[in-house]
Amino acid sequence: MSLFGKIFKGKASRDTSGSSVSDMSYYSIIDEDTKPARWYEVTTHAIMAIEAFNKQNYQECTELITKEFQNSPENSTLLTLRAKAFYNLKEYKSALPDLNKVLSEFPYHRSANTYRGLVLYKLGDILSTIASVSKAIESDPEHHIYYFILNDCYRKKNDHKKANEFLLKGEKLELMLKTKIQDDNNPTNKYFSKNNFTEPQKHYPPSSEIDDLQKAGYKYLKQNNYEEGLKCYLKRRALEEERLYKNYNISIKEATKKHASDLIYLNSTYETLGNIYKDKKEYEKAIPCLEKALKCRDIIFGDDYRNSHAHDTHMALGHVYSQSEYYLLGMSHYQKALDICKKLYREDDNQNGTKYINTCYFSIGVCYFKIGDFQDALPLFEKVLQINKKTGSNHMSNSDVQNAINKCREEINRQK
Repeated sequence: MSLFGKIFKGKASRDTSGSSVSDMSYYSIIDEDTKPARWYEVTTHAIMAIEAFNKQNYQECTELITKEFQNSPENSTLLTLRAKAFYNLKEYKSALPDLNKVLSEFPYHRSANTYRGLVLYKLGDILSTIASVSKAIESDPEHHIYYFILNDCYRKKNDHKKANEFLLKGEKLELMLKTKIQDDNNPTNKYFSKNNFTEPQKHYPPSSEIDDLQKAGYKYLKQNNYEEGLKCYLKRRALEEERLYKNYNISIKEATKKHASDLIYLNSTYETLGNIYKDKKEYEKAIPCLEKALKCRDIIFGDDYRNSHAHDTHMALGHVYSQSEYYLLGMSHYQKALDICKKLYREDDNQNGTKYINTCYFSIGVCYFKIGDFQDALPLFEKVLQINKKTGSNHMSNSDVQNAINKCREEINRQK
């Protein structure tokens, strides 16, 4: 398959088609706990309804809740649950009355507002969807899913600027959540909390074990033995972070310019780990490693872009973010890489300049294409083709670039 075929074989799940809200599994995280915490009396029908919902027997769930309401007053928990079941049955008009009843009593009910937004989206009422989801955000502003819904809505309205604002916010919040989970599971962090160092040990000497691990890890990677190489670099990272802590009583997040000499080793380790995970397509693990490598480089080199090789890290981050469907975050790193490359190279430098600059232009174009901003993607692809023809470069084939241009034009014409 050509480069074009691999990249454009399908659009993103968060695009103008609204496919992200058509797949309820995408929003499964917003389901609240269905345990009957607010009920004074738990009845057989209620318990059976919850069990039916959890087993995805949605029709049975609605029938059991209807029976429950024949003998007892309606309550917000069961009304919301029945609405969720109707939603999963694609009986959107049946879900709406239950949600309206809940919101008449609890206007900021998170789950009811969210599902009401989804129901209205399915019924084509974009403005009411925006209103409901915006209310849900007021009660839970840190939930990334809401921003993805709003991204879909504003894209339907062809307000791409507003859509991108919500998409970027959603990407950042989702990433923060995943990073926090990884940090909580990081054995190094557990080590620090377990071993409560009260006095930093100044001038903690470089460990020969660290050097040995670097040599062994490099050797394994040269042999394409990624698993053993990864083990060596993970252990090296733990020892280097421990050394930083013992020397200064800080973590990498708190490091500054005065710790630059200690960060040189960590920078290399983070960069290597990030690239290993990138090659293994374990992008969620690659992201924090590459971000930390970038932080180390910023501290060590500052604005000295000629020596920092920061463009390599930005390009790697652009790749892992976009492959993880964080297209705006990926785009921001590709743009930073492009800015640095324009200072380092000339567009007609076939050895490095054309390769790096064209890759950045094309990658930014792909990110725009994936989020449905075809008008912004088109001139970037055309720029790549222009540089190719000017330099005779074969790094990126003209046919692939031309296919990308044609695809953009098709999408633009379809939107008219």
